[in-house]
Amino acid sequence: MVLDLVIVCLPLFVIRKLHLDRRRKWAVAGMFLLGGLRLKELMLCLSSGIVTSNTIWSFIECCTSIVAACLPTLAPLFRGNRRLDSLIRSVRSMLSLRSNASSEGHSDRDGPSRNDRSHDNTWRELTSNPAHENYISKGNDLNPEHKLELLANSRSIQKLLTLLANLTLLRNSRDNSRKKDRMPDTYILSRDFTASTRLNCQHYMWQQHLNYTLHPSIPSTTPSTHIADVATGTGVWLLEVARQYPSSTCVGLDISTAQCPPQRWLPANMSILAWNFLEEPPPGLQGKFDIVHIRLIGITIEHDPLPAIRNIALLLKPHGYLQWEEMDLTQTLIATPDDSITADAVTRMDSLMKTHGARTWVPQIPAMLEKSGFHDVQRFDVQPDMALLKFSTDMHVLAWAEIAANQPEGSERRERFTRIIEEVREETAKGVGHGAVKLIFVARKDG
Repeated sequence: MVLDLVIVCLPLFVIRKLHLDRRRKWAVAGMFLLGGLRLKELMLCLSSGIVTSNTIWSFIECCTSIVAACLPTLAPLFRGNRRLDSLIRSVRSMLSLRSNASSEGHSDRDGPSRNDRSHDNTWRELTSNPAHENYISKGNDLNPEHKLELLANSRSIQKLLTLLANLTLLRNSRDNSRKKDRMPDTYILSRDFTASTRLNCQHYMWQQHLNYTLHPSIPSTTPSTHIADVATGTGVWLLEVARQYPSSTCVGLDISTAQCPPQRWLPANMSILAWNFLEEPPPGLQGKFDIVHIRLIGITIEHDPLPAIRNIALLLKPHGYLQWEEMDLTQTLIATPDDSITADAVTRMDSLMKTHGARTWVPQIPAMLEKSGFHDVQRFDVQPDMALLKFSTDMHVLAWAEIAANQPEGSERRERFTRIIEEVREETAKGVGHGAVKLIFVARKDG
C-alpha cells in the first residue's frame, strides 16, 4: 500500500517544476493520478461493493491504462468549455450511427446473441439521457450483477474509446477547415527555401544593426516569463531568444508555419503555432505573455494597423511589454562608391517601393499604441550602417525579386518590376547601395 502510494506521488514533484500554467499542471497530474486506482482501499471505497474479484480489478487496471495513454490525444475534445451534456449527446449520436451501421453490416448473418443485445440495450439506455444526474441515478438503479456485466463488457469499453478517438479527429478536422476558411493569406513575398534563406540572413543583418534581441529597456526575464513572436517567419529570432533565455517559455505565431523547423527539432522551451494576427487570438493565448515581439508586419497591412494592434495586445498580460520593429521606407539612403557610377535603376525601384510598399502609418505607431491601451511608448531610430549597406542592399533586391515574381503572370506591373530588377542587379554589382531607417518601438500594456 505504502509503496503504491509513493509510486503514484513520484511524478508530482517533477510536474511541479514544469513551465506550464496551473490548469495544465493539474491536467498532467490528473493523468498520473489515475494510477491511484491501483490502491486497494481506494478501489473498494469507490466501487461500493460492486467489484469483488481480483480478476475484474485486473481488467479495470488494463482499461484504465488504455484510457490514460489516450488522454493526451483527447485534449481537443474537452477544449472550448464544452458542457457535459454536449459531450454525452455527441457520444450518443456516434453510438447511434455505429449501431445502425453494425445492424446493416450483419443483416445477412445470424442476429446477435441475447447477452450481446442485453449489453447494447444497457449501454444505449445509460447514454440516451443527456442529463448528468439522471444518467448517474439510472446507473445506480441497476442491480450489482448488471453493474458487473457493464464493467466487464469489453465491447462497450472498446466502443467508447473508438468513439472518443473519432470525435477528436472530427473536431480537429472541423477546426482546421474553419481555420483555413477564415485565414486569408495576403503575404506578397514567397515561402520557398530561397525566401527562408533571405529571412534568416535578414535576421542576422538586423542583429548586426541592433546588437540585441530584446531591447535593453525591457526587464530581464524570469523562469516564468512567456515570450511570443508574432509573424515569426522561420522562427529564427525566437530560436535565438529561446537559447538566450532557456528558463523562459517561447511561442512563435504565424499564419503559416511552413518555414519553421519541425517541432521535435526545437528547444524544449520553444513551440510554433498557427495564428493570423488580423484575427482575435484564441482564448488560450489571451493574457498569457509577458513580452510580445513583432518585426516587419507592415508588408501585410496597407492602411489601418489598429485592428492588428488590438489583437496583438490581447496576447499580453497587464503591464506586459511590446517590442515592434519596422523599416521606414519613407527614409531611405542610396549611395554609390564614386561619382562615376549612376544609381538610376535603384532610384526608380526605391520610388516604386515607396509608392506600393511604404506604409505612411509607421511613424504614427506611438500614437496608435497609446490609443490601443499602451503607455511608456518609446521610439528608437537606427540609421543605415555604411559598413553593412552592401549586405542590406542584397536583402532588398531579393525581396524585390520575390515581389515581382508574385505579381500576376503577364501583368504590366510584373514586366516593369522584372525589367527594373535586372538593371538594379547590374548597378548593385558595381557597388550601389540601398538602405532604410529602422524604427524600434517599445511600449507597455496598461494594467
